[in-house]
Order: sequence, then C-alpha cells, then structure tokens
Amino acid sequence: MGSIIRSISFKNFYNFYGDYSENCYQFCEGLNIVSADNGMGKSKIFNGFLWVITGQVYDADEKRKVNASSTPLKLLSDKAKLNIEASVAGVKIVFDFDNKRYEVTKSIRYKKLTSNPSTSDVEDWDISDARIDMSCTDLISNNTITIYSAEEQEKIIQNGIISPDMQSYALLQGEAIENIVDLSNARRLAATVEVLTDIGDIKSIEQSCQQLVKQAGKDLQAKQNAHANDQKEFKELKNKKEKLEEQIDRYKESRDTYQTELETAKVNYDNLLSQVANTEKRVEYREKIKKIESDIKSLVNERDRLLSSVNDNLFKQNMPWILLGTSGYVDRYIELRDKYTEERIARKIISNPEAYYSSLPEGSPDDGSLKMMLQKGRCFVCGRPAEKGTKEWQHIESVLNRSKQREDNTQGGDLHEFFGEIQKSVTQLTNVDSIFTDVARIRLRQNELEKKISELKEELKTTNSEFFNYGGTDSSKDSEKDDNLLNRFERAQDDKKKYAGLVASADKAIAEAQEEIRKIDNEMKRCGGTDVPVEYGEMKEIIEDVRDIFANVKERIYDEVITTLEKNANYFYQELTKGNAVYGGHLKFERTSYESIDIKPVDIRGNLLTEASEGFQRMKKVAIVMAIISSKIGDKHFVYPFIADAPFSAYGKNFINNFLASVPSVFNQSIILIKELYDVNSDKLITNDGQQILDKMKDGQIKGSFYVNSVINDEGAILVDGRGDRLTQTTKITTYKKASVL
Repeated sequence: MGSIIRSISFKNFYNFYGDYSENCYQFCEGLNIVSADNGMGKSKIFNGFLWVITGQVYDADEKRKVNASSTPLKLLSDKAKLNIEASVAGVKIVFDFDNKRYEVTKSIRYKKLTSNPSTSDVEDWDISDARIDMSCTDLISNNTITIYSAEEQEKIIQNGIISPDMQSYALLQGEAIENIVDLSNARRLAATVEVLTDIGDIKSIEQSCQQLVKQAGKDLQAKQNAHANDQKEFKELKNKKEKLEEQIDRYKESRDTYQTELETAKVNYDNLLSQVANTEKRVEYREKIKKIESDIKSLVNERDRLLSSVNDNLFKQNMPWILLGTSGYVDRYIELRDKYTEERIARKIISNPEAYYSSLPEGSPDDGSLKMMLQKGRCFVCGRPAEKGTKEWQHIESVLNRSKQREDNTQGGDLHEFFGEIQKSVTQLTNVDSIFTDVARIRLRQNELEKKISELKEELKTTNSEFFNYGGTDSSKDSEKDDNLLNRFERAQDDKKKYAGLVASADKAIAEAQEEIRKIDNEMKRCGGTDVPVEYGEMKEIIEDVRDIFANVKERIYDEVITTLEKNANYFYQELTKGNAVYGGHLKFERTSYESIDIKPVDIRGNLLTEASEGFQRMKKVAIVMAIISSKIGDKHFVYPFIADAPFSAYGKNFINNFLASVPSVFNQSIILIKELYDVNSDKLITNDGQQILDKMKDGQIKGSFYVNSVINDEGAILVDGRGDRLTQTTKITTYKKASVL
C-alpha cells in the first residue's frame, strides 16, 4: 500500500500569484521534474508539501525549518498583499492512497486593517488560523465524501502522503542527506538501518527477554536462599555476585562513554584523513585557479584596450573611421578641389603674371601630397625634381615624418580642427574602403578574445568545482595552507587508538565478570540443595533460550541486511558514478557490533580509498539511502513519493545525470526540484541534458512530467536578470511534458 501525488496547486502562496488553476503542477508515477533557477519557486513548491504534511516551512531568512504559524504573513504572495483587499494563501494537494483519491486544501485568510499595510508587519493584518478542507473519492465506486473531522484529516495526511517514519528520507531539502546518512557515525547509520528494516522490533524482544531472565534469576535465587544448606556461604556468594553485577554496570557505563568518545575521535579522524589525502589536490587546483584567473584578467584588459581604441580610430588623422563609406564623396571632392584650384591660379596669374603659385591646397603640403611627391620624385611646391635618395627627396621624407609626430600628439575632441585637417589632407583618404578591413580586424580580434574569456570562465567554473570537491573553500584559495592539519590528524589518530583500547579493556572486564557470575551461579545451585523446585531453574533456562534465539535471529537478520545493503549500495553507487574518469572504488560494509555499522570506500584489493572528492562522498550517501529503501521493500518500488528540493548543489554534471537515470528504479514516484537543468540562454530555458530527458519523456522512454519555472513582471515579460520590483513579480509555469490525468 502506497501513495501517488497527482498534483499540487498554489493560490497566492509565496511568489505564486493567482488562483489554484493558474499555478498547478500535475504529476504521475516515474520522474517528475521542475526546473528553475534560484528565486523562481523551487523551494516554495517544497514548502507547499512541507506545510501541508508537517505544518512547517523552510524560512530562508532563518536558514531553518519553522512552524508556519509563527510567520503566517510570509506565506502570502507580495503581489497579493498589494493588489487584494482580502486574500487567501493556500496549497492544494491531490493524491491517491489505498484506492482512494484525496483532495487536501490548506489555506489561511488575510484582511488588511489599514489602507496601506506593511508587507511584513502582522499588526497591519487580520490573519486567520490555517484551515484544512478535505474530500475523498472512492476510485472504484466513484463516490465522493467530505471529511470534516480534524483528527481524521490529520491521520490521512500523515499516513497517506508520506509515512512519518519515511519523511526524513523521502522529503529532502538542499543537502539534508548529510544529516540522514553520516558515514563517519556508525551508530547513527545503524539507527537509520533499524528504522527502515524493522530490526528494532527484534532488539526490543531481545531486551524484554533479558529483563525476564533477570527476574527469573531473582526468583530462583530467592528459592535457593530459602533452601540453602549453609546460609552463611550462600549469603557470601550472593553478595559477591551482586558486587560483580554492580561492577558490570559500571564497566558498561564506562564503555558507553568510551564508545561515544571513540565515535567522536573517528569522526575527526575520518574528516581529517580526507583533508590530508586531498591536500595535494587542493594545492594543485589552487594553482590552476590562480593561473586561470590571471589569464582571464589579462585577456579582459586586452579586450578593454581594444574596445577603447575604437573611439580613437573614429577620429584618427591617418584614416578616421567616421568617414566609413565616403569613398565616392572623397573622389568627387578631390575633383572639385582640383578644378577650383586651377581656376583660382588662373585668375591670380592674370592679375599678377610674375608671382609664383602652387597647385597644392591651402595649408599644404599634407601627408597625402608628401607621399605622392616621394612616389613621383618631384616637389609639387617648387616643381623641381626630387629623385629617391637625393637631399631633396630626404627633405620631403623628413617633413612627412614630422607630420606623423604631430598626429601622435594631436589631442582629440576638437571637431572643428579635425574636419579642417580632413579638408587639407583629403588626398590620403582616397582609400577609405580600407576602413572596412580595419573594422573587421578589430571585430575579429574582439570575438577571439570573448571566446577565450568565455572558455576560461567555464574552465574556472569546472576547476572551482573540483577544488571544492576536494575540500577547498573560497577563503582558502589564496590563504589556506592547511596549517596544523597534520598535527590535528595525529591527535585524532592517537585519540582513536586510545579510546578503542579503553573500549576493548571494558569489554574484557565485562566478559571476565560475567564468567565469574556464571561460576557463582553454579556454586549457589550447589549450596541451595535439592529441595528447590525444578520449575524455577527450568523457567530461567527456557527464558534464556528464548533470549538467545531472538539474539541469534537478530544477528542473522542483521548480517543478511548488511550483506544486502552492501550489494545494493554498490549497485547504485556504480550506476551513479559511471562515466567518471576518477575511480571511486566500492563500498565495504563492516559490522563493528550489533549496534553499529562501519562503511569504507575500498579499491579492488580492499585497500582504503581516502582521496575522494566531495561529490563522490555525497554520491555514496545517496547510494546508501537508495539501498536502504530498496532493501526494505525487496523487488518492489519505494511506496511513497520521493520529493527533493535542490539536492545537487555540490554534484557534478555526470553525477546528476546518473542520479536522474537511476532514481526511477528505486522510487515509484519522484518529484525533483532542480536548477542544474535550467539555462537562461536557451529559448526553452532548458540545458542540453534537460532537453534530452524531455525528449525521452515525450518518446515514452521515461515516464514522468517536465516543468520550467520563470519569473515575470506585471506586463508578463520573463525576467532573467533579477531586476525590477520584487513585490510585483510572480512565478510563471511552463509545461513541456504534462502528466497524464487518471
């Protein structure tokens, strides 16, 4: 018997503005994905489930789960606070359980007490208590009834959607898996196994039998005392036994203390071992990060210099870009100028035939004229020859070089001077089409730089991810040198050895005391004589046998469970990590006592693997959770929905893809709220990996649904940069693969 969530809908709940019909996700068996970037409603969907099931929500300000009743105004959409006089914030969940379909609506009513109330001050609002409305439809007879009893409603919600025992495993937010499976805490892992395998029931029976054995022993001892041949001897034996039992209690108390200290030392040791093993990797990636950041800075500076040169090129003296596309106009200008110059000279000659007149423009010789003089080997000013290499030719060249120096020293911004110089130097501008080549060259170089910068940023992102996976932090990129790490590791190693020795000593003392008690029991039996009723001794032996039977059953089941867990965990671990270049080894489950399990990653020869990234560490925990769930139910699927909000913040792309591929084999229904499949630069806002999953859903290869959230403003425009008035923004749901409605 299990449950399937058919839909969840929102009404003015957080950033979901509008009625339930406008904010609805329909789900089915299989893989259901809601893809969204940060701030687009993933956590609010999770809060909807959390609020209905547990009465709590995750408060982003407090960074923890809180009772929704303590912060009711936060549940209401900011847009609803502004636009509606009396509002309702609600969540509606439809789910199937035990051949019945339940519709649960949980809501709160709000009414403004002032004309312009604060969006955060509850004193400005009249807020009702949360209300639950529930209906039930029999899927066989199709009859529908309304459920009014609050007690019955609570019972259905708790047992129908996700069982309380399973909520911590099936309702995960962020990196909650860290708290579920602690590989460094063997006792906590054993407790996890007990919850999911029901082995705790057998332990309870065993403990009850132990209490019965003690009581039967006291009854037998009382009869032996009454029939003892030598009361003094019997009393001495009794006192000696009681002292030994008191010693055992003290030994056990000490052992528990030593065990706790040992587990603490082991946690420190394992954490430091991973850090020590990864120190070289962190150093390697730290240097890579510095090199990439330096290269990016260099390229960005080059790009900025290149772009700033565009403005200079617009007004440069030699070939200003502002004249782009004026080649025909320049030729026409030269033609008109030459004609005007000839007519002007002719008029002057008529008026003064003896004077000298030059055909060059006023203010000449310009650079274009000087270059033409050098090419033709003649001075256009005086008309004399200036063959290449002569003093006259060298003089013209020096004048041209001085002109270039003046150009370099020219201050920009004086447009009157700039356009005046163009008129005087127009001869050199006859080849303005070359500007196209210059622009194209600049643009090509800009594109090359942008591409290199983009590639390096992507490489930096990947390198940072690897750096974090090996235990690095933002603050450690420049200053973290793993100071005192080895000393701390040695202390943890010494503590681990010390407390392991103390636990072993306590176990030995307990065993020796128990052996002495066994000998005393034989002596007390002899001293009690033959008149003691045999049924007292037989009863004690029978109860001891029953206790031993359950102890042996527990041991056998526990061993079988560990074997199954190890097998299943390694299957899922290999599935989750396949395709990775780094070898992740396999998981070895070892039982340290019936109360604890130790899990170690080992290589093919059984050697401990210590250099594992954080991504691998978390995938081990995911594999263990999946193994625990699948081991509990044999060949069947997990009978409750699996709901996870942003569980992949420290995971690589390959890990995520493998998880999404593996999860349908464990969970009958999974609802994954994820940002790693969201791409702001895609038309559909979906990454290539997300598109592949969507295509498989549409082709029927994967059963499920696919939604993408985005944020829109009052005009309905999608916002991708986080700008605008937050109070007027709301979440938009785009359905790419809708679940079939049953």
